[in-house]
Formats: sequence, C-alpha cells, structure tokens
Amino acid sequence: MRSSDFVAVAAERWPERTALMFDDRRWTFREFEASSARQAAALSRRGVKAGDLVGLLMPNRPEWLFSFYALSRIGAVAVPINPAYTTAEVTSIVDVVGLRALVLDPRLEAVVDAERIELVGTEVLVVGAPDPLERAPGDEAPGAGGSDSEPAVIFFSSGSTGNPKGIVHSHRNLGMIAEAVRTNWGITPEDSLLVAMPLAFVYASVVECLTAISAGATIVLHDRLRPEEALARIAAGEITVAMGVPSMYRMLLEAAGSAPPRGRLRLCTTSGDTVPAALDREFERLFGCPLFDLYGLTEVPHIVAHTPGPDVRSRPLSCGRPLPGIAAKVADDRGQEVAPGELGELVVQVPWAFLHYYRNPEATEAVVRGGWFWTGDLVRRDADGYIFMVERKKELIKRSGFNVLPGEVEEVIHRVPGVAEVAVVGVPDELHGQRVKAFVVLDTGRVPSRDEILAACRERLAKYKIPEDLEFIRELPKGPTGKIKKKLLREGGASAR
Repeated sequence: MRSSDFVAVAAERWPERTALMFDDRRWTFREFEASSARQAAALSRRGVKAGDLVGLLMPNRPEWLFSFYALSRIGAVAVPINPAYTTAEVTSIVDVVGLRALVLDPRLEAVVDAERIELVGTEVLVVGAPDPLERAPGDEAPGAGGSDSEPAVIFFSSGSTGNPKGIVHSHRNLGMIAEAVRTNWGITPEDSLLVAMPLAFVYASVVECLTAISAGATIVLHDRLRPEEALARIAAGEITVAMGVPSMYRMLLEAAGSAPPRGRLRLCTTSGDTVPAALDREFERLFGCPLFDLYGLTEVPHIVAHTPGPDVRSRPLSCGRPLPGIAAKVADDRGQEVAPGELGELVVQVPWAFLHYYRNPEATEAVVRGGWFWTGDLVRRDADGYIFMVERKKELIKRSGFNVLPGEVEEVIHRVPGVAEVAVVGVPDELHGQRVKAFVVLDTGRVPSRDEILAACRERLAKYKIPEDLEFIRELPKGPTGKIKKKLLREGGASAR
C-alpha cells in the first residue's frame, strides 16, 4: 500500500471521525481525503507526475500533510525540508536532489529568493497564493499505479554540514513502520496523538501521523509546541498519546507547575536524546504517565522500544528491546557480538530499513555491511535483551587513551540541585588529545557554584572523566526536534551567561 492508500482506507472506514485538529479547525477522515485528492489534482495540473521529486518547505500546517499524501497519490517522491533551514542549507539539499517542484509556505519565500538559491526548472508553488493548490471539490487526479517498493520520500537528517545525505524510503517501508508502531503501542481509533515535532522528520510524519491515520486515530497538530494549549487539550481529554523529545516534556512540566492535568493521557514516548533520570521521575509523578524511551534513526525508524506491560518500569532508563522481526546485536569494531553488559555498537537487520542514500553509494556501503546496518550508536544490552543507549560513537571522548562517555558525566552533573540542563563534549587538547568540557544551564532558583558541581564530579567519577572546562550558558543550542547540537558546542558556538 502507498501512504495515500492508508488515507483512502481510513476515509472509508471512519468517514466522520476526526482525523486532524489544528488550532480551532477539525477535519474528518472524509474531508482529509478530499483535501489530499484536490491537492493531487492541482499538482498534476502544474505538471507533477509519477517519479518527480517535490520539495515540501513548510512549518507544521495541514497543507503539509495534504501535500505529502497528494504526492503519494500521484506517485511522486516527497522531499521534506526542515523549515528552520537557512538559504545555504536549503541550497545544499537542492544541489543533491534537484526538484521538479517546491511546495512553499509564503512565510518562507525569502529563503528561496531567486537571487540566492538556484531553482532553475523547479516550479515553486506557494500555499495560499492565487491559483491555490487546493481547489473545488470534484477536481481530482486519478490515483497512480506502480509498486509499493518504489521510493516514496527522501528525508534529510542534516543539511548543515555541506554534504547532506538523502535517506530514501519506499511506500512499503512507511506502511511497515506505521504498522509496527500501531501494534507495539496499541494505537486505536480512541487515541489522539499530539504532533508538535517538525513534520519534515520521520518521527512526526511517519511514526506519528501515518500511524494515527492507519489506526483511525486523531492527529492533534501544533505548528510548534505550545505548552499551554497542549495542557488544555490534555485536561479536556483530547490528547491520549504524546511523542517527543526530553526538552518537550521539560517544557510541559514547567508550564504545568505543581498541578498538571491528568485527562486521558496514557502514553508518552521520547527519543533523540537520553532522558535524564530526574525528568523521568518528575514527569511520571506529576502527570501519572511514564516516559517510554524508544530508539530509531531516520534510516531505521522505530526499531527498539518498550512494549507496555507490568515489567517495563523495572528498567526505566532503557529504550526497550528490539521489536519483533528485527535482528540486533551489540558488536565490537570487527562485528563480533560482545557479552551482556559490555559496550558496543548497535547493529541491526530491519525489514523496513531505508533503501539507500540518494546518489551516494559510498555512504550507503559505509553503514550497510553484509545486510546489517551499523547505527553508529554505542549501547549496552542486559541479559534479558533490554538496550541501554550510551552515546553516539562519534561523541565518545578519548582522553589520554581512556574513553569518557559524555552521558555518564552529564548524569552526575544533572543531580546537582539547581542544574537545569547539561551537555558534555570533548574539545581538542595538545597533551591529552581531548579534554572534557561541560556546558551547564542553571535553574532560575538555586544557583550552584562551579566548585559545587566539580565536587560532585570528583565524588562520583574517575579523575580522567572530571570536566577540565565548565561553562555556564543561557541555553543549549538545539535543532528543530529539540536535540542538543553538540557539534556547535565543540566548535565554540555557545553564548556565555
């Protein structure tokens, strides 16, 4: 099945159920399907056909979703672009793939100004402009044929390095991901999913939205997280499931104060960064809903996760076990599996793994070896198969021959009263190769001293793990999904307090 087929099936099974909520508007599944069909017709009129690559450069809004499923209906390939990207970053993506058309939010027209970005041969379609994409009912394009093994979408995990990689997924992959999420988390038509992460990323557009559509559940879409609005909807029983990153749940906690609403909230999942133990405990205490960590990458979304059950909270800092149908091992650099409890790289075989990096066979071969995908993430696995995320392999700090795990140092500093957030990185050092540096964001209340933080480190960490540099900053640099940009910190991109 194509993604658009899931919309058509949902419209047939649950025509009058609410499919989408955005601000004060609602769309039933029947209306959602009709809007997608009209956009498919409009795109076809503008010359978009099966196999064409079409960019989506919009913040979260209903038209993003309508366009995504319209492209599936035509058989074109969607190329979601992060709306937070600069002109240079958008250019880097356009240079990699080329685009037949670009569906653009009018607020982002300056980013693709013709004088600054090369879009020769690309039809720019501005949402809401004269001759809008969405036209009168009945003006529909026929659905495309073709195999569900064909490319459906090219996600970009990063466009800021000058060498972005396009991650190609098929229609079949997207459907299998949605089915795995729906089954594992038990998503039903009674659920409503808060979607506040950028739709340009697989987490929001597939793991959340396509899952919701396939299950007949409701998408509660935010253009960005609005904590007060989210809390009001939770209190009204309009949100039962939230999927986000640790910073999102921290924002909800701060906005809720000491009396957060309970409503019908039953499942909160987090990914992207390690969940601090204090955040995990406080959120469950106040909201009555634990944070379930899950693990996946754009190349292999949703592959390790908790399955709700009575024993899941016995390992609160684990991201769970590999889902059914997934083979996983924790391996050393030679590919040999390490013993339980030992550190190694997570290596997996996944039915819905990405097809390849777009026009980049060298990069594909570097991570796919012998049918196994090498994630680049260092983990530990216990005797029962639970995976504990430790660190990105490239973020491991090597000081005088010793390995320092940033997450281990961060957890110690997190425990110091008055520390709101912390990020630990390795910076160049002529003598030791690298030295440990901690960036600390303080709470608005109690303010710990530098000596107090370092004393806590000396008490709990070996000498070589103790930060030699400690910098207080106003905020940690984060990407659109809320993940900390440690590369900027390593390069000195933080602003001092």
